[in-house]
This record gives sequence, C-alpha cells and structure tokens, in this order.
Amino acid sequence: MHNFASTLKLHKHSYSVELAEEGGLQPTVYIFTYVTCMVVENYQINEPFLKDVFGTFYKGVELNTENPVIIHCVDDTLANDPEFVGLYNQYLSDLAQLNIPNLAKAIYSGNKTDILYTVFPDTGLEPLKKTLAQNNILSIFDAPNLLEKISLIVRKMHIQEIIHGALSPKYIFVDNKLERIEIFYTGCEKLIRLLLKKYSGNLQKILPYLSPEILNFNTPMQQQSDIYSLGVLFYTLLVGNTPWPDADVESLIGERD
Repeated sequence: MHNFASTLKLHKHSYSVELAEEGGLQPTVYIFTYVTCMVVENYQINEPFLKDVFGTFYKGVELNTENPVIIHCVDDTLANDPEFVGLYNQYLSDLAQLNIPNLAKAIYSGNKTDILYTVFPDTGLEPLKKTLAQNNILSIFDAPNLLEKISLIVRKMHIQEIIHGALSPKYIFVDNKLERIEIFYTGCEKLIRLLLKKYSGNLQKILPYLSPEILNFNTPMQQQSDIYSLGVLFYTLLVGNTPWPDADVESLIGERD
C-alpha cells in the first residue's frame, strides 16, 4: 500500500468501459473521467465500474485496514444541490435503521472537497447488469431461481413497509453463481422524485424499470411499484432486453403534466 497523505490528491485520466444497456443488446461505451491516487479521508478511490442515476460506483480501499470497499460518488451537479444533499443524508440515516438482510448498508459517508460519497463493504459481488452484459440472457432455470431470491428480499422489505422504487440490474449485485445477492439504494423514492422534478435525464437508463405511477408526481409510490420492476426484470433476464426500450423519460413526463 502506498503511503498517501491524508489530504486529497487528484490525477485525472480518461477511462472507457463497455457495458450493455438495459434497453438493447448493443453495448454502450462510457467515458469516465476518474482519478488515480485519489484519497479522501481514510479511503483510496480506484477504478470506476458502474455509472448509475446518482453518480458512479468505484472500487476502493480503506487505508488503515487495507480492506476493499465500494465507494459511490455522487455527480457534481447533484452534490452541489442543497435539496438533493439534504434528502440524500436523510436517506442514508433512514437506511441505517433498517434491519433487513441482503440490503447494502453504508459504513461511512462524507462530503469533503466538494465530493459527496458513500462507502460500502466490498463483499465480492458484481452488478447484475455486468452479468447480463456478458451473458445477454440467463437460462430458463437460472432466471426464475434468481427472481425468486430477489422477490423474497423485496417481500421482507414490504413487510416493513419499505419500497425500493428503482429496482434494476444496476442496483442488484450478485456472485458468479447467482446465489448471493445484495441490493443497493433501497428506499430511494424521494431521491427518484427529485430527479424527476429537476434532473429527469438521469433516469433514462432505468426508465423501463420504473412503474408508470412513479412518473405521476401526484401519485404516491406503492409496493406495486416494486412488483412492476420485478416483472420487467424477469422479462429482461429471459429475453435479453427490456420491453419498450425506446421509451423517453421527457416525453412520458410531458404526457402526465
């Protein structure tokens, strides 16, 4: 382990990664701007591996223990929006109170040098999105078995009146045998609502998984929203793409104004 100073060090590079999007079979090339030798407080941020509606997931290391971690950095635009930051901090506080297995829980969050970030333990799982990008579809045996395991986790959430609101392969992490599962960003309804109101373009990549009522600002999100997402997920696991892959978030919001 390099002996980094405790202050922030930035060395910017361009990093490209090819990932298959949920809306189709052709991979999309993302160009990330990221940093090497980036240290924030007690964490070293390494390479990015997934971009989501709030920001980017990075591999990282906790410096004092050398334990691997996952670090999620919020996009600059959102990190500089006081309304989003307030809701985000409240979301993390609410998440910490949940006692449901298989939900990813933050071990630390910080807002240093204009970087809003959250740290999760790295349990060796990878986004289901990555598995689908590599295999396109799951077998007729693997798909229902995986969906059943995810549904049991969602059922436990609903018993405690917790709604995910944005279930998609971006937020479901699995092992290579599809046996271990961890779900990120459970209970992010208010954050999704804010994105719809102010940053709707961010939601384009997970739009097929959002139930129609979510796009109606006057309709509360309900448990049925997650059931809808599970149905779309099952379709995707079997077919290799989402239904209505060409749907546009701006036009759908316009239809409900």
